Amino acid sequence: MKKSVLILFVFLSCPVFAQQFVVSNFAYSSSNLNENVNQAKVGNELFVFGDYLGTLELDNSYSATSRDIYLVNYNQNYEIDWSAQIGGGGIDFANEITTDGSYIYMLGGFQSDINFQSTVLNSDGFLDIYVAKYDLNGNEVWAKKVAY
Repeated sequence: MKKSVLILFVFLSCPVFAQQFVVSNFAYSSSNLNENVNQAKVGNELFVFGDYLGTLELDNSYSATSRDIYLVNYNQNYEIDWSAQIGGGGIDFANEITTDGSYIYMLGGFQSDINFQSTVLNSDGFLDIYVAKYDLNGNEVWAKKVAY
């Protein structure tokens, strides 16, 4: 199990796909927006993945009383095609994002619980690690807890 998590982490950390991106030109948060977020690019589509606290204004207004995660798709004109909020009762954070050209893979951590679109993961301890797979239209394919 540890070997597969390590291999997955190395895959998801690949610098060819996941690079640092400053989000200040693309989103507004009334409270605490993580300035160094991650991005992945497929063709002319840009996928931005980060975490925030407070209110986040994208194509929708999202609110988090504890740190939550956002996933945003920008088209070639840097207009938002879609966005999603991922979070739960505790602190949730975004670490890495990558793509294989057909799907988006995200790696991060959570406390308490975390709600994806159709999957809820519950924590086994203080901090757990998740891996999630989304299609390029923002639909969850699966989300799994991989370590605690």
